[in-house]
Amino acid sequence: MPRSKRDKPNVAPQDLAERLEPLGALRAKALLRQAFGELADANGVLERLAEALRILDQSAVDDVAERSAVDHAQEPPATGRKGGAG
Repeated sequence: MPRSKRDKPNVAPQDLAERLEPLGALRAKALLRQAFGELADANGVLERLAEALRILDQSAVDDVAERSAVDHAQEPPATGRKGGAG
């Protein structure tokens, strides 16, 4: 039997990872709840976020279409001449 950790510094049970796994899972759940709230609250937040993204996408498409229509309306008419007297 070693008298101190210097004699045998790497003393750990063989099943340490298996024993710590449930604690890691509980810690992860607690951190997620702390960061995002309860599942029901997170569901509502995600739904509102998805709707906001849909609105932003649609308004971006509408803005591009509107700008395109305005740009085409302001273009000078084509004259039919290719330049130079001939």
